[in-house]
Amino acid sequence: MMNNDELREMMQARLTSLLNQPGMWGPAIAVELQVLLCIDVLLALQGKSREHVDGVPGRYYAFLDEVVPFEVAMPLSIRLDLQHDATDEFVQLLNEFAKREGV
Repeated sequence: MMNNDELREMMQARLTSLLNQPGMWGPAIAVELQVLLCIDVLLALQGKSREHVDGVPGRYYAFLDEVVPFEVAMPLSIRLDLQHDATDEFVQLLNEFAKREGV
């Protein structure tokens, strides 16, 4: 069974791979959702409260509203009108949010 340090290392490696090779992980929406899940797990492993981890979606959409305003809360992939492949801008914005979250 994996311990917390091994799980943290695996999730950090997965996040890095998602951001460095997004095309390997599926369409942009799949990459976006996997990045958010990695952030959730990494924050939990840092010992953040459940309330803080549960707040990731709200902070994510607030971040998106700052950088890519949209009329309603929609994922980044939809805001950038990405049908399949991630773009450099998409990856850069996901990476920026991950850094803001401290992971």
